[in-house]
Amino acid sequence: MQVRRNTAAAIAALGILAACGSKTTPSSPSTGGGTNSGSSSNATGPGVALGSAVFSQSPIDIGVISTIVPIGNLNPPDHTLPTNHAYFFHPSVANAEVRSPAAGTVSIIQRGADDSIYVTVSPGFTFYFGHIRLDTGIAEGGKLTAGQRIGVTASVATALDLGIINNAVTLFFVRPERYIAATLWKP
Repeated sequence: MQVRRNTAAAIAALGILAACGSKTTPSSPSTGGGTNSGSSSNATGPGVALGSAVFSQSPIDIGVISTIVPIGNLNPPDHTLPTNHAYFFHPSVANAEVRSPAAGTVSIIQRGADDSIYVTVSPGFTFYFGHIRLDTGIAEGGKLTAGQRIGVTASVATALDLGIINNAVTLFFVRPERYIAATLWKP
């Protein structure tokens, strides 16, 4: 029963992440103007709208997920503003395999004791992972397929961070002039 709840929670979280703020849903991408042909983009196929993505793979085995904390969570003193990423807690499993939830191109890698990776799925849509140890073969500019192993969870944290950046959406309540420049995503 617990595995079913974890499975349902993981699938729901991935669906919410993929649809968050987009003008179309992941299951029914726009087929009108502004779509990719699929021939020269990182989209998952014809009909994928700009600024959207289809997540078809859980980033870690759903059997090891104990809790999922959604985007927008408040948990002072660490996050006094709503979080911009979800947490996939896996406290009982060290070095859990991390897989790409969607096909895309690696745009940014930051290596250290605790690596991070940014993957562009379609023009204007990027997802990222934090608290990961990337495999040595993963490099900027490399292509990923959905389900491809990209590394393991870092031992620094007991949660894998997964966030999205959707430049196709303008949030009416965000006032960029009030933010420190380094905290805002710039493509």
